Parts: sequence; C-alpha cells; structure tokens
Amino acid sequence: MTSRRNHRTNIHDGCLYHGTSAYCSLDTSHLPAFARPPGSQYAWNYGYGKYIVTLVQADIRNSPFGKQFDLVGMFDVLEHIAEDQETLRLVHNTLRLGGKLLLTVPAHQSLWSYFDEAACHCRRYSADGLRQKLEDAGFEVEFLTQFMACLFPIVWAYRKLNGLRGNNKSAQKRTSEEFRLVPVVNRVLAGLLHVEANWVCRGHSLPVGTSLVVVARKVAQTKKFESLDRGHTDGYLTHT
Repeated sequence: MTSRRNHRTNIHDGCLYHGTSAYCSLDTSHLPAFARPPGSQYAWNYGYGKYIVTLVQADIRNSPFGKQFDLVGMFDVLEHIAEDQETLRLVHNTLRLGGKLLLTVPAHQSLWSYFDEAACHCRRYSADGLRQKLEDAGFEVEFLTQFMACLFPIVWAYRKLNGLRGNNKSAQKRTSEEFRLVPVVNRVLAGLLHVEANWVCRGHSLPVGTSLVVVARKVAQTKKFESLDRGHTDGYLTHT
C-alpha cells in the first residue's frame, strides 16, 4: 500500500488487463475526477477503509498525475503486459532521479502452466532477464532475490502432475481448485513464509522461489525517453 511520509510521494500500480492500471495515491488533490473501476471495488473498499486512499483508473502511457514520484510499487503487474520493456521505461519516467521501483513478478518459465493462462500472464521471468530489462530502462538494481521458496517444490510438482494427467477442465477451473485451502497446511506454510519474509527483509537472498522481488533505483535517463523527461519541471509533468 502506498503512503505519503516526510514529503515523499508514493504510488502503487495495480494491474488491470491490457496495460491499463489502477493507481493508488494518498496525494490526489491535483487529479481530475475519474470513475472508480468496478473490477477494483475490493481494492477501493480495502484502501479507503484502512488508508483513505483514492483509486484512479488510467493508462501509464497517458498518466493523469502531474508530478513524479519517489516510489512506485508494481506487485504482480508486469507479467500481464505484453510491452514490458516499454512499460518499465514509462515507469522510469514517473520517478524522480533517485526514486525507487519495488517490483514483484512470477519466476521461472519452467513453471508455466494452466495457472498462468488463467491469470492472463504473458510470461514468467528469470533473475538475469529481469535485471537486464531494468538496466535497459535506466534502473540500477539494488536488490533482487527469489522468494516463496517453501512453495516452489509444491507448485512445481502439483502443476506438472496436473498437466500430465490430461485434465479436460478449463484453466480457470483448475486454478480455482488449486486455491482450495487446507487449514493445517495453510498455517504451516504461512509460518514458513513469515520466516522467509523476515530473512529477505534483512537483505538476504534466497536461491529458489516461485517469484522474484526487486528494488531498483532510477539512476539515468534513457535516450529514447529523455525528451519526455524534459517536460518535468520542479517535479511536475507538463502534458501536451
């Protein structure tokens, strides 16, 4: 969730399909009025009830925000967008110099399955491939690790075996069945993930996992987009 502390402005970029994004910002007094997206009603209720945020539906290629940000959060967003390299460059433009991107994506193309089809993923990522895309967009990767290590063997085995059985059910149906929770197993995994989260939060990496988490910092302008950045003055973006 985003916040505004010590005069810093942060944004959470949540994915809707086809590259459309739902933005959450605590500082939205400068924004035009936008209709709340019906598909994000849960996000709206959760955010408004706990953090008093404003939910805005927009396309990053035509951002409605009149300023650059110190922090952008993209959590399981990038894999849904076909033009991921272009999107990273556009995110780069929304950050002030030195601003940071906090990003999570699914890892390992070898884990591709009906789950990714149901979720409308375009791809899964390798650590090296994601690092290269970020560097090409003008970011410096400060921290990158796999996470959800305890889930990796379970996910790999379940999805591979389920795929080999020649199940005639739709990808959506099989994914729904996968999310049926066994309370005891769920508590055990939640405990393991809590330990893992503490480890990662201390700056340690994990050798395996079903996802990747990255902290990247804007360190340079990309030549392809530096003309766009000339429109930023005093932290604000001029629109034409």
